[in-house]
Amino acid sequence: MASVGTLSLFFPVFLPATGVAAAYLGHRALYVDWPAKIKHFLTGPGRLSRILLVLFLLTNWKNLPFAWTTRVFHSFILHTLRRRAPLPPRALFHYSITSTRNTLLESDYNLHKSNSTYFSDLDVSRSHLVTHLLGPSMPRLSDNPRTRLVLDADGFAVRGGFGIGLGAVFCSFRREIGVMQGYETWSRVLAWDRKWLYIVTHFVVKGKVRPTGWDGRARGPVRPRNVGVEGKGEGGEDFGKYVIATAVS
Repeated sequence: MASVGTLSLFFPVFLPATGVAAAYLGHRALYVDWPAKIKHFLTGPGRLSRILLVLFLLTNWKNLPFAWTTRVFHSFILHTLRRRAPLPPRALFHYSITSTRNTLLESDYNLHKSNSTYFSDLDVSRSHLVTHLLGPSMPRLSDNPRTRLVLDADGFAVRGGFGIGLGAVFCSFRREIGVMQGYETWSRVLAWDRKWLYIVTHFVVKGKVRPTGWDGRARGPVRPRNVGVEGKGEGGEDFGKYVIATAVS
């Protein structure tokens, strides 16, 4: 997850810098003759190698430079800038669901997703969960000396920036993920103490399991809430068979 202090710099530093860079690139793009560029790209000499290179990059975008940073910062922007209705108390233990796909560059010599690459997906999934739950309060927490949301035992505002640090991760692998196979990461709050927030994440076969409800702007199919022991509902379906791996952070 984001290192300590990163979120305190996100709003005053990274967000304005990103906006300025995007505005500059958009301005320069107005002066490019795009029809001529596209025609030369698709029909000019060496077009086959260029097209194959673009297809390779598009199917392996998760492994490109700065892709991890882009995915994590996307979660910050998505959940902190857009307006939404306040979350109900039950949302604290709701799953945050993200979808992705195993690329060729993430695969090992067995053409399965390499175990080491699960942890970058965990970073992104946890970032979505935490910013979804805490997003509206993050700007205020980053300026705690003024907002006084967090006080010490003497009633004074706690100084310092707001950040999230990763203490440890345990991951248990149950099934393999093939090349270009889609899957979902389901993360939710498991427990907490005075120092740590414990998060459980399940890697799930894409499209096989549905949540019992949605909050925020996301909407989609749901399943009944009456779930029995060991993940089995009244119909006896075992959702555990769709779990690829489970991690606790």
